[in-house]
Amino acid sequence: MNYKESIDYLFSLKNRGIKLGLDNTREALYHLGDPQDQLKIIHIAGTNGKGSTAAFVESILRSAGYRVGLFTSPHLLDFRERIQINRELIPEADLLNYIDTIREVCVRHSIFLTFFEYSTIIAFLHFQAKQVDFCVLEVGLGGRLDATNVCHPLVSIITSIAEDHLDILGPDTATIAGEKAAIIKPHGLVVVADIDESAYAVVEEQVKSNKAKMFSCQKDFFPKIQALNESRVFSYQDPELTLEDIQLPLAGDYQAENASLAIKACTLLNELGYCINSEHLVHGLQYSRWEGRMEVIQHNPILLLDCAHNPESVKYLTSTIRDYFSYERCHFILGFMNNKAIAELIDFILDIADRLILVRPRQERSWDPHFWANKWSKSQKVIEIIEEIPYALRSSLQTSNRNDLLCVTGSLFTVSEAKQSLLNERVNQTPGRTPGGLIPG
Repeated sequence: MNYKESIDYLFSLKNRGIKLGLDNTREALYHLGDPQDQLKIIHIAGTNGKGSTAAFVESILRSAGYRVGLFTSPHLLDFRERIQINRELIPEADLLNYIDTIREVCVRHSIFLTFFEYSTIIAFLHFQAKQVDFCVLEVGLGGRLDATNVCHPLVSIITSIAEDHLDILGPDTATIAGEKAAIIKPHGLVVVADIDESAYAVVEEQVKSNKAKMFSCQKDFFPKIQALNESRVFSYQDPELTLEDIQLPLAGDYQAENASLAIKACTLLNELGYCINSEHLVHGLQYSRWEGRMEVIQHNPILLLDCAHNPESVKYLTSTIRDYFSYERCHFILGFMNNKAIAELIDFILDIADRLILVRPRQERSWDPHFWANKWSKSQKVIEIIEEIPYALRSSLQTSNRNDLLCVTGSLFTVSEAKQSLLNERVNQTPGRTPGGLIPG
């Protein structure tokens, strides 16, 4: 198969849906030499923040001079974004080779892999073949039965825990916490966010049963916001380390907690014989990046992209807009999937929005914007329906004032289409808009 045929085959596996379980992944990896057992892994689970935390960890380790593999999901524009080494996407030729190799093994041994299982195995093969010093793995869904959970990490990280994917992971945060905490391995090192008591009790029990060692935010280490503006400055303190004036490129006070999880995880590696010092920590965080998550594309007007997709993440988004940005009017381009708790999260948006533009992502599961426009008709907000995202972007930019803020959110698919539209335009050379590059005038 050529590259396009291989990628088409890989995406065709999405028709197999989500199948939680480790047996098929383990069997395929066994026939491929168990590459995951030859890797030094930092494993990250959580409801929100795991992608940002993975990006922070990767950047710190790279700043320390290590060769770092990064596996995240989903991607925005290109599948290869999921598998990177030192922030370089997996080469097309390598990806083609891995797809063919795995497919041959699956045919020979009658193994049926899902899209995500296939993707995870490709990452393991690539990181092992290129001899990375570390690899940072983001859990896809849950943790206990996620394909990434075949690994034996040096450090496990659990970010925030909230109600999401309730139909798969369970009805409450305590049950969901059990799924996330299952990435904890015997005698492992575990770094945990500041989570609610019921979730914490579940994680703590998992730590005890595995005789692991846990370090918890606001109990064992302490981030503190120093500046609530776009410079995003915070401090970090634990019994062995104090860092001041740490600058983050990602907006949101919650990013200080994600960054502190990364700091603690990386300093724990020093106990295992590695070398990550304060300069590596500060530099790595300052120059980390995570596209499509609180990403400011331009100013005048401000254009913000964020993949907020559940009530907790939308609450974070709206509070960040209110606390970090100055603007006259706030416009939202919204496009959700039907399986999201839309009614629960919209109040956060209506609280700060002056105008809503409802779009329909090009996905089978996307919402019906007409239904929700009718439902919110009494909100006294300006509500428009422009189903095609490129047209919605153009319209909103043309009708926004220089001092306004425009936020594209609701689903990764919405942000992805918006970002692709901006890249396709590539005509933003309009004087006064910064940074120049992407936005149509």
